[in-house]
Amino acid sequence: MSGNGSGSNDFYRSLLDSVSNDVHFVDKDRRISDWNPAAETISGYRTVEIVGHRCPEGRLLHCDATGKALCHEGCPLEAVLTGNQPETCEVFLRCRNGSRVPLIISASLVRKEEGLVIGVAEVFRDNSYAVSAMEEALRPGGDAYLDSLTEVGNRRFAEIRVQQVLELARSPGRPGALLFVDIDDFKHVNDTYGHNAGDQVLRTVTRTLRQGLRRDDLIGRWGGEEFVVYLAGVDTAEMIDVAERCRMLVASSLCSIAGNTIAVTCSIGAATIVQKDTLESLVARADAAMYQAKRQGRNQVCVAGAGERATVAIHGGRAG
Repeated sequence: MSGNGSGSNDFYRSLLDSVSNDVHFVDKDRRISDWNPAAETISGYRTVEIVGHRCPEGRLLHCDATGKALCHEGCPLEAVLTGNQPETCEVFLRCRNGSRVPLIISASLVRKEEGLVIGVAEVFRDNSYAVSAMEEALRPGGDAYLDSLTEVGNRRFAEIRVQQVLELARSPGRPGALLFVDIDDFKHVNDTYGHNAGDQVLRTVTRTLRQGLRRDDLIGRWGGEEFVVYLAGVDTAEMIDVAERCRMLVASSLCSIAGNTIAVTCSIGAATIVQKDTLESLVARADAAMYQAKRQGRNQVCVAGAGERATVAIHGGRAG
């Protein structure tokens, strides 16, 4: 599609530029030939940086919920081109700022009037709900509950909200779980690249975690490079799925600072809420599981048992 024509071409150009979803066109060689303003907003990449480049070149680096790189295996575009059927799926896009954002992608064939396939049109819709939930949760306390660096709740916010959740958890059902997240080797980042780089890593990891959570989940900065995440209404299997997704997304995000590309991972301790839990006991179990993940090699999820001495199961592993 080109913006240089007149009449109907101008109309379609205006229509494409006005929609709020990321829309772009990819030819049969998977080369991007159109990139609308919404795509710029979601990805952080300007049109001139994307148009003319092929998807497998590594700018957008889509992956699925397991961390599999889709540009080289399982690409929705290729599935549409070979199967001649529309495709809808969830992917995780690596934005220009290095964070990962979940998107729902809908891809359909584009044909000329005579029926010849010329490429695929893709529509990306932001699938992140945690931002609006966090803003809603923070509103009553204002800045008093906000961590100014990462723009998530501070420790006081996390303590109050988890305590509220624990009071509700006395009733039967699936009360939820707590994740204790610690960025691996964070001191090395500060010592090697400086504290400004450390702050950028904290912001990138926080954005990635927030965008990987669900509508009713909440995140707070516990202190330093530590975060707590409350997962609403999950059982153990669902808790592991969300925790592993968070671990994978952080491991596949990047920070670019003064010409340096910094990759980080995190260790996560996960604990389901039991009726006898207090704030202290719940955090202690998740924290103990997190340290077990550190001892096992970092970039892992460990699941705490319900007793005072946590029994743990190991998930994930060090990134290659």
